[in-house]
Amino acid sequence: MPFSEAYTQAYQNLPERLEQHYPNLSFGNHCYLRMALDHVIGDQLDIQINRPAYLHLSKVQLQGVVVVLQQYLESESLIHQHHWQSMAYRNARKKKQHELQF
Repeated sequence: MPFSEAYTQAYQNLPERLEQHYPNLSFGNHCYLRMALDHVIGDQLDIQINRPAYLHLSKVQLQGVVVVLQQYLESESLIHQHHWQSMAYRNARKKKQHELQF
């Protein structure tokens, strides 16, 4: 199966499956994918990669995203860790942009 298909398959219905596993989580649909992409990229994904990301990631990166999405079904703590890291990437960018404004 090509990685783009595996990527789509891993993400398909993920928010619903995660909601069943972890009813206390309240992330929106896109957040899980964003968090996994940010983690694999090591930065805010749209700063480093053109959209849509799956067309611009390497095969290794795509494979990494699939693995992370699957791990979310096994570890709520990993979801929280990746969420806060993703937010930190975005807050750092906002802070830099604010500091650069005159």
